[in-house]
Amino acid sequence: MKSRAALSLLGACWLAACSFPDYGFEPEPTEPPLASICADGLTSEAETGIDCGGGCAPCGVGEPCLVADDCVTQACFDGMCREPTCTDEVKNGAESDRDCGGQCDACLTGQDCGVHEDCESRVCTEGLCRAPECTDGVANGSETSEDCGGVCPPCADGAACLEDDDCESNKCSEMICVSPRCTDGVKNDVETDIDCGGGSCGPCMPEQACLEGSDCDSLVCDASDHCATPACDDETLNGSESDLDCGGPDCLGCNVLEKCEGPDDCISSTCQSGLCVPAEATGAELSRENWSASALLTHMNDLPADAIDASSASGYWSSGAFQEVGMYFEVDLGMPRVFFSIEFECPVDNDYARKFDVYCSSDGDFSDEEPAQADLPGLFPLTRVEFATAQVARYVRIQITESAPSWWCIDDLRIYR
Repeated sequence: MKSRAALSLLGACWLAACSFPDYGFEPEPTEPPLASICADGLTSEAETGIDCGGGCAPCGVGEPCLVADDCVTQACFDGMCREPTCTDEVKNGAESDRDCGGQCDACLTGQDCGVHEDCESRVCTEGLCRAPECTDGVANGSETSEDCGGVCPPCADGAACLEDDDCESNKCSEMICVSPRCTDGVKNDVETDIDCGGGSCGPCMPEQACLEGSDCDSLVCDASDHCATPACDDETLNGSESDLDCGGPDCLGCNVLEKCEGPDDCISSTCQSGLCVPAEATGAELSRENWSASALLTHMNDLPADAIDASSASGYWSSGAFQEVGMYFEVDLGMPRVFFSIEFECPVDNDYARKFDVYCSSDGDFSDEEPAQADLPGLFPLTRVEFATAQVARYVRIQITESAPSWWCIDDLRIYR
């Protein structure tokens, strides 16, 4: 009965054109989710560039920006993302702290570091550059040799020095601590020539007598038992060379992965982190011989090795679990290699990485590494990662930065010089 009465009342109101109060409520306009804004191929108020910056993934070099976080390189100047430099007052690139470490000048005491070479003191512990000490096992600060000279205790014979006070013998000759007899103008004791050679005195100069390479400043004792002049073909690192028989003002430039102190030491005219690297990409694919692969998770028989097997008959690696932040796939290249780009496939249309970082390491320890590329979007079926400058690494890790309700697979991972 009550239901019928209610229906009757509703019908009466309709017939009588009953009205109800207007409370002024209007539905709020809905905005598209950020994920779709960041992939629509357009620039919106949430972005600084097309699908990047602002609330989206950082932009690449040459794209618009407002703040450093808008850029992969963390370097935003004059509204544009720029290549990292050692004077941009931003910690970016391979730097361990702002404008120092990595490919830049060494950092001062108290600044962040990843390896000893990042520090002016050449002592990095617990991620910080430490002040020089007379017991740290490194020649640094005012020391003239390891933990001696300068403000430290005087050095023994044979150690480097600048003045007599740096030496236990109180005698510094040719920047070497020597016994007083090493300056008496007579060939005596174990000397191989007058006041040089033998291990106790300083090294001998070219044309002076020697018994072995260590007797000579050039480290080469020739067949006539005389010290040779440094040469670019003597198979010895000596003279002004930056690496074995190359670099410096007198020898030809060094090859890729040989040591350098500046661009003039390299055939490529590009010196990065103390090593010669190519100036630009060649597009040549690196051989996958002696590579190995590992992953945080693996599905049954979909092994990590399948992702780097060049054989078309092989399968592919799969995580066997939904994508979670921190999940990774890692490749050991067997030795340090130089490369400019990476690409990998996923044959399953929903199992590509949604977002990921790429890390490069020389020793496989990623605990203090900054990503070489950050928060990149994966694509189906092929994802390609480009680096602005040459990367030098033995280990490469791809690590998930955004969870997704799908597995993750990688097939036919390739790396290019």
